[in-house]
Amino acid sequence: MKALSPTAAAYVPEGIRLDLRQALFALTGNGTRTGYLFGVEVAATLDLGRLPVVGDHLRGTTMGVDPLRLLAATAALPAAEAAALAALLPAGFTLPAGDLAAGFTVDATLLLGPFTQALAVPVGGPPGVSPAPSTGGPAPVRTGDDATWLTVQRSFGPLHISRAGLAWRQSPGGESRVALLLDASVTVAGLTLSLSGLAIGVSTTDPLSMPTFDLAGIGLAYDTVPLRIDGALRKDTIEYEGASYTAYSGGLSVRTPTFSVGALGSYVQLPAGPSLFAYAYLNGLHAGPPELSVRGLAGGFGYNRRFVAPAIDQVAAFPLVADAVTGPPPGTTLADELRILADYLPPSVGDYFLALGLRVNSFEMVDAFLLVAAAFGHRFELDVLGLATVVLPAPDAGAGPVTPVAQIQLAIKATLVPEDGYLSVEAQLTRASYLLSPDCHLTGGFAFATWFTGEHTGDFTLTAGGYHPQFPVPAHYPTVPRLGFAWQVTKQFSIAGAGYFALTPTMLMAGGRITALWQDDSLRAGFDASMDFLVSWQPYHYEASLHVSVGVSYTFSLFGTHTLNVQVGADVQVWGPDFGGTAAIDLDIVTVRISFGANGGAKPEPVSWDRFRDTLLPPRDRILGLAVRADTHRPAPGAAADDLGVVDPATLVVSTTSAIPASGAVRGTPDREAALPTGGGRTAFGIGPADLAPGAVTAVHRIVVTHDGMPVEDRFDYTPVRRGLPFAMWGGRLTPRSPTRP
Repeated sequence: MKALSPTAAAYVPEGIRLDLRQALFALTGNGTRTGYLFGVEVAATLDLGRLPVVGDHLRGTTMGVDPLRLLAATAALPAAEAAALAALLPAGFTLPAGDLAAGFTVDATLLLGPFTQALAVPVGGPPGVSPAPSTGGPAPVRTGDDATWLTVQRSFGPLHISRAGLAWRQSPGGESRVALLLDASVTVAGLTLSLSGLAIGVSTTDPLSMPTFDLAGIGLAYDTVPLRIDGALRKDTIEYEGASYTAYSGGLSVRTPTFSVGALGSYVQLPAGPSLFAYAYLNGLHAGPPELSVRGLAGGFGYNRRFVAPAIDQVAAFPLVADAVTGPPPGTTLADELRILADYLPPSVGDYFLALGLRVNSFEMVDAFLLVAAAFGHRFELDVLGLATVVLPAPDAGAGPVTPVAQIQLAIKATLVPEDGYLSVEAQLTRASYLLSPDCHLTGGFAFATWFTGEHTGDFTLTAGGYHPQFPVPAHYPTVPRLGFAWQVTKQFSIAGAGYFALTPTMLMAGGRITALWQDDSLRAGFDASMDFLVSWQPYHYEASLHVSVGVSYTFSLFGTHTLNVQVGADVQVWGPDFGGTAAIDLDIVTVRISFGANGGAKPEPVSWDRFRDTLLPPRDRILGLAVRADTHRPAPGAAADDLGVVDPATLVVSTTSAIPASGAVRGTPDREAALPTGGGRTAFGIGPADLAPGAVTAVHRIVVTHDGMPVEDRFDYTPVRRGLPFAMWGGRLTPRSPTRP
């Protein structure tokens, strides 16, 4: 560079080298089209041995791009034409392999000490994974912001480079630049300084001008027993309502074996005002009696931010919970947590939240943290997130390290959304749960959900471990893993078991399974048993199945390799009423099938209307309801119990309800009736227990109003009130298979 511009070279820091290598102009065509290709080749490198503080550890290590090529093509060149053109170029100037896209293409060879890798960025190209290099190793990943990243994971003395990339940067109304991207860290004497999204840009209009530098984030970590300090600051770009905004976020945590304190936050300026959140936690308190001792506090708020609760299987790793308990999961930095929170606490003008957390301990055996978050603004939502850990026996510092007999860790989530008419409570065992031995892993979950307004009114589910294998789970029901265990007792012997229970408006179901397996080099023996049953009511019906099998195999060598297999088992299915079933006994060489009791399989019989009315509906005098609302409403003196009182007729509103849905509505007696509006939409319904499909049932809601014996229905305005129906009762299927509402 000094030969071309000594003045500019004087401003380049020592150790940085910028060279203009070659320039290219080519014309290509095939008789039907003509294309132009422009190109320039430069080199930009940094001698890491010239860096302050750590330079002595990096002597002879060079980082940069050599060469860096910028190509501009007026038309796409197929691979064959690009190869033919490359053969005509002077030695040293090459083209990227494969097809050459129209527009700009940035092509470079990345240098990281002895590590080299070719990268290419078609400007405006779609995101995705590029083909892996022929020399092996990770494939470059192309993102949607005109950047290509490569996972490096290489260390050069105290310098560690996680990934490197190449990008095209075009600022609005400004010049374009080619940028070298780095995620790297430097560790010296227990102190780690990490840089995220470090960008070294070279101008495409003036390649010999001073390079520009940008940084997406910086992290700091100091880890030396007994103190650990972590800090992070990030600059990022977020999308909100189709526009991009620069966001700033940061975090700090200080931890010792007995004390921890930290905070997280983010800020972005939107046209409607600032959007921000802040969260802080404190651990190390000892307030209260041993049976319920307060160990920590947490709190936060969001302004123009929406709170999105994580799924139950993500609660343990959710930063607002994890940081207040044990800190980030292994391998997760504060910068990673800030990226995660961007999805759970996105900007949303007009939304706000408050969060309060409490950590308690009971006799050093139970440690629990609960976070209550109330979101309001466009709608109200209350979420409770938590993590509870039970360790048996309790740790005893005087007795030395002892492996617990059991450790149960439970993630908790509860959600209340009044606007949607939804309440749910979920709990799920985490991977840290075990019994008797850390090799005996426990799994499973619990869920309760109910819907009190909206599309699924009247529906509910209660489950521990899931549902019957043949039960078609409605889409709005929560799903949980089976309650179970898996234990690798020895290298040869393993045992596992699972179970479930569920209750819905239509049925009760439960079941379980246990398996055991012994396997060494030549002998394999196993046992498998399972049972499932299901009971439904109105109509009353039950099904049950039982399976048992035992198998042994032995492999030996005698004039070749041979395997002997022996397996016996039994499968039993029963149903009713009327009681009946089948049994199949497998003796390996023959299967014996037996039928007993009533035939016809497991098909329930519909109930009659009288039975449906008497068992599932309220008493006849409570089928219909009437309510009065007015600005002035008082009881009449000496009136009967069913008298509605005295009201202001100008503001009178009379509401009628019925335990039986209506397919239509009329006013007046049958000889002078007039149809009333139903508000559009479907009004047909069925009766599931009676196996009556929607449309096969007609129920008319009739309103008659008289004054001094004269009809006065025409003096009122009528507005229909639509509500969801419990599918189990009014869905029209004897055995519900879908959450679709009538």
